[in-house]
Amino acid sequence: MKNPIELIRKMFVKEKKKTTRTSCKKQNFQKLFVRHARKIIEEKKGKVSQSTIENYTVALNSFSKFLDNKDVTTADINCKTMQGYERWMEDNGICRNTSSCYMRAIRALYNISAKKLHFTNRHPFENVFTGNARTAKRDITIKDIKSITDLKLEEYTKLKLTQDIFLFCFYAMGMPFIDAAHLKQTQVNGSHIIYYRHKTQQCVTVKIEPCIREIINRYKSNKRKYLFPILKEKDKEQDNKQYSKALATYNRHLGELAKLAGINKHLTSYVARHTWASIACKNDVEMNVISRAMGHTSIKTTQIYIGQACDNAVDKACQKVIRVINK
Repeated sequence: MKNPIELIRKMFVKEKKKTTRTSCKKQNFQKLFVRHARKIIEEKKGKVSQSTIENYTVALNSFSKFLDNKDVTTADINCKTMQGYERWMEDNGICRNTSSCYMRAIRALYNISAKKLHFTNRHPFENVFTGNARTAKRDITIKDIKSITDLKLEEYTKLKLTQDIFLFCFYAMGMPFIDAAHLKQTQVNGSHIIYYRHKTQQCVTVKIEPCIREIINRYKSNKRKYLFPILKEKDKEQDNKQYSKALATYNRHLGELAKLAGINKHLTSYVARHTWASIACKNDVEMNVISRAMGHTSIKTTQIYIGQACDNAVDKACQKVIRVINK
């Protein structure tokens, strides 16, 4: 027969361990969320893409602003808090897709915190929007593209560079500005451009048509690493700062370009990409081909991009049915 004192001792030890674990969980659940999230971002540097780090940082800064730059415990990250944050973003003019992007980033940081700190995940994001909403049309017409092409601008000026980059991005199957800015001289040799998208790391191959070759020849130089004179060779941190400034400058100059070309729509770096996809869709290019050309990881992303652009196909289908009835 076992010693009863020994049994009591073992039970006491087990109870003590259980109490310690519960106490530890309680303490972890009281950790300051924003502070811990910033620590996670630092730890993730070099392990995930730079765009992911930027998404986390921007989203966390937005959430911190909502909190009046005060911190909250992980226990305070609940459905009520996140719904309040969603309303705050809406009240401050943040569009639905940007709001969703921020929510997904905060959710990712929260989930990582739950695993690292061993507290119960209460799923506080269940009642907020984290999907993709249809965006307002960002494409311009073929006539608008021709108006930009026909502009006679002085060589070696910022506006001429802006015109060339915009048309290059359009001709190159909607190449994103970030990829055009980082396009190396070595990537434009031969008959094709081969590059990896910054956002998705998908490989995209672009045939160098005469209109693309003309722009390449205008900027090709042995003195630079990159094709376009946008960025200088610096370390990653400096490169990010340079790129942010370059993007802001590019968008500002696109506004001037739109005025000169008589385009009333708001011209931004996204327009060349959306326009290429829209024109391809309207000219019966298959969705999976457009998706590959744009370097999307999912055809669903492509459908969100050009869903409205292809609504004309739905209109035509409706007209066909009505014609059949009216015969």
